[in-house]
Amino acid sequence: MGSSLIVTGHVMEARAADPPPTVIVTGGGDSDIFAELLSWQNAVYESAQPVDFSYFELGTTVIRRELIEGKKSFAIVGVPFTEAELAARPAGSGELIELPIAVTSLAVIMTEPTFPQKGWLTAAADPNCDDPEGCAFIYTPYDGVIRVPPDNLSAILMNLPGSFRDNKLNQWSHPAMRAATADGQLSVQLRESQTHYALSRTEGTAANKYIMDYFAELAPAAWALSKENYLAFPYEPIREEFSTRQKTRSRLDAQLRDIMRTESAAGGGRPDDWAGNVGVIPTTYVPRLVEEFPSVNYRVVEIQNANGDWVSPTPAAVSAAVAAGDRTNVAMYEPIAGAYPLVYVNRMYTVAGTLSPEKANALAAIVRYVATDGQQAVVDNQGTPLTASMVAESLAGADEIVEKNCTAAGYEVIVSGPGDFEAATPGVQAIASMNHCRAIPVPTTTTTTTTTVVDTTTTTTTTTTTAPPPPTTATPAPPAATVPATTQPARPVATASANTAPAPPTPDTVAETTTTAVAVVEETTTVATTVPETTTTASTVAPRKRGVALTELPMKRPSDGSNGPKQLGTLMLGSALFLGPRKYFLARRTRQ
Repeated sequence: MGSSLIVTGHVMEARAADPPPTVIVTGGGDSDIFAELLSWQNAVYESAQPVDFSYFELGTTVIRRELIEGKKSFAIVGVPFTEAELAARPAGSGELIELPIAVTSLAVIMTEPTFPQKGWLTAAADPNCDDPEGCAFIYTPYDGVIRVPPDNLSAILMNLPGSFRDNKLNQWSHPAMRAATADGQLSVQLRESQTHYALSRTEGTAANKYIMDYFAELAPAAWALSKENYLAFPYEPIREEFSTRQKTRSRLDAQLRDIMRTESAAGGGRPDDWAGNVGVIPTTYVPRLVEEFPSVNYRVVEIQNANGDWVSPTPAAVSAAVAAGDRTNVAMYEPIAGAYPLVYVNRMYTVAGTLSPEKANALAAIVRYVATDGQQAVVDNQGTPLTASMVAESLAGADEIVEKNCTAAGYEVIVSGPGDFEAATPGVQAIASMNHCRAIPVPTTTTTTTTTVVDTTTTTTTTTTTAPPPPTTATPAPPAATVPATTQPARPVATASANTAPAPPTPDTVAETTTTAVAVVEETTTVATTVPETTTTASTVAPRKRGVALTELPMKRPSDGSNGPKQLGTLMLGSALFLGPRKYFLARRTRQ
C-alpha cells in the first residue's frame, strides 16, 4: 500500500509592517509665522502618519495667485483676497475655505545709534565746566523706552528726505522726536540730519500694507508729503508692495541681516547722516534676534495708537486689541486704551475639491495641531494665542477641509476621534469628534484554502486456477505452542487455518492489481492556512502467504553430517565423487 499527502493554499509570512509614506502638503505665504513654523512642522511629522508641512516664503500676493492657479494646496496670509482676485478665478473653481491660524503683530526695531557716540546714550553738559561752549558732554547709558511719533516714523520708513520742503521729519533733531524720548537728551538728538535708515520687504507682505495703512490713518502729514515727493508710485489704494523709492530686501532673513549690521547703513544710506537701522518684522521673531545677532544692541520702539497711547507689541497690548473685536488693526482706527495698533490674524486658505483624501486629512491635522497645542509656540515667542472662538472656528474649518475634499469615488467622510494623521499631543488627542476621509470599506474578500489529501491504495488480488482438492479427513490440530510475546512493527497479517495448508501458486496464477485514488477536499474561509491533522487508517488487503514468523525463533539447525556412521559415509562418498572427475580432467589437460 502506498499513500501520499498533497496540500495547496496560501503561505503567509509574518514581518514587520513598513512605515507609512509621508504625505506632503505644499503651500506658503508670508513670514509672519516663521518663529513658530519649525515646531509646528516637527509635531505633525512625528504623527503615526507622517505629514510634511511644506511651507514656502512667497509673500502674500504671490501665494494667493498660486493658490488660485492650483500651484499650491494652501496659503497662509494676513491680507485677504481682493475682489479683483476673486473675480479672476477660473470658472467652476471650488469655494475658498478659510480659517484662523495665528494672531500676528508687527514690531518696529531699531539698532543703537553709531554717531556721534555708539549706543543709546544721554548727553549732558559737564556741571563743573565754566565755559558751556567749550565743555565736553558727559554721556550716560539710556535704559528707557524709545518712542517715535507716527509722522516721524512714516518719514523714516517711507524714505521721505528731510530736505523735501524742509520737513526734517526723518531726523532725530526734529522737535517731535526730541519731545517723545528722553526729553530730547539723547546724544543722537543733538546733531542735525542724523537719521535711522529703513529696510523693508521687496515682496508683497502684510507688514508693508499695514504699516502704510497706519501712516495713512495716523500720520496724514507725512503720508501726503510722501505721495507728493514720488508721484510715479500709486500709493492709493494701498497695496502690499512699497514703492521702489524704499530700500528693500527679499525674504525676512535677508531683511534682518541688513538691518542688524552695525557697520553700515541699511540699504547703503549715506554714512555722514546714518545713525542706525530700522525695520518692521513679526513680533514673534523678535526673541530670535538675541540668538541670531547676539552682539547687536537693538530696541523695540513704542508707537502711538488711535487713543494716543504709547504702546509696544507686548502680550497685554496685543490681547487688548484682540479683545476689542476682529477688525484688522482695530486700535489704529478706534480709541482703545492700551491696545497695540498693528494687530491682525493670519488665516489659512484652501480651495474645496482640490485636495486628495490623504492631503485633506493631512491639512486638517495640521490645522488641529496649530489651533490647539501649537499655540504654545506663539506664547513662547511673546505672541498672543488664538481666542477660544478662533480655535472653534479653526477646528470647524479643519472638518470643512475634509468634507469639501472627500468627494472622490470610493471615499466617505466619517466622524471619529483622532486618527493616525493627528499629532500625539494633549490638545489634539482631547478632540472627541473630527472628520476624516476614508476609503469606503468593501465586503471582506475571503481566501479559500484548499487542502487535498490523496490516499492511493493498491489492492492486489491473486486468482489461482487448480483442480479441486481430494477429500481429506480432518485431523485434530495439535495444541498450540506457548510462545513469549514480542513487540513487533504493526502490519496487516492474514492468519491461515491450522488444519488447512495454503495452495502454492501455479503457473496458472494471474495477479490482478487495482489502484484506487481517494481524494478528500477541505475548504476553509480563513486567510491563514491551517492544515488539519490527518489520520491514515491501514486499508484491508488480500491474504498472502506468511513467511518466517519472528515469534517462532530460535529454529532447529539443519544437520551437517558430522555425527554417526551415516554422516561419515556421506562424507567419504562426496570426496570420491569430487576427486575422481578432477583427476580425469587434469590428466586430459596434460596430454593436450
